[in-house]
Amino acid sequence: MAGRVTADAATDLYILGRDLQGGYDDVDLRAYFHRGGSDFTRRAGKMRVPDDGGHQIGGGPITTIGDFDKDGYGDLAIGRAYELPDGERGYVTVQYGGSTGPNTARKPMKFTQDTAGVPGSSENEDYFGAAVAAGDVNGDGYADLAIGAPGEDLAGKRQAGMVTVLLGRAGGLSGSGAKAYDQSTSGIAGAVENDDYFGRNLKLTDYTRDGRADLMVDTNDWLDNTRSGLVHMLKGSTSGTIGTGSKSYTVISLKLSYTTLGGPFTH
Repeated sequence: MAGRVTADAATDLYILGRDLQGGYDDVDLRAYFHRGGSDFTRRAGKMRVPDDGGHQIGGGPITTIGDFDKDGYGDLAIGRAYELPDGERGYVTVQYGGSTGPNTARKPMKFTQDTAGVPGSSENEDYFGAAVAAGDVNGDGYADLAIGAPGEDLAGKRQAGMVTVLLGRAGGLSGSGAKAYDQSTSGIAGAVENDDYFGRNLKLTDYTRDGRADLMVDTNDWLDNTRSGLVHMLKGSTSGTIGTGSKSYTVISLKLSYTTLGGPFTH
């Protein structure tokens, strides 16, 4: 994941990978940090990624960088959605940045659906953290964090999916003020259905150029027997991400010849 971590103008890079300390029976995850600039090829630091034994690396966009505490340094969020010993409930870990890269003197924060203020509850196969995206959704200068939970069951429908947005603030992210969105949220197109996987892929970008990041979410909606995919754009506002005025796109509405539309979105 590339982004601004240190306070200089260079783009930095985190590489998420395995550290085979004792062969495949002793696998640890590491985020290796490379600082942008003339010494880019030299590893500037590394940090252990919390891991409960599942060693999940792949899936959606599971890493993102944003300055969640507005201290001038980029922070790294990593989604851990598919850990088998965790029952695939999922969680997100956040390592805050510092002047030379990861601030390892500051303990990483962990967020689940059982974190105070976070909507919902942690359940098996929610896949909370299957996708993460950072952006300032309310224009207050703090990066916020969108977290996909495509396995969330809703209204009796299995794996309907949900997205939660945590707000940045002084001191960093917390569950306070967090909001959740799904296809029953007012203004969002479609309906809660089985296997929609709402939130499997995410992106936060200011598409409307109003200074607030808009949230792109893909959904595995079937349009007919051959075509599928519904992409939503939820607008940012002074109060955060809102369903009001959201837009949706399909291969039919865009008059495309493809059979499917959706993520992962480019970064």
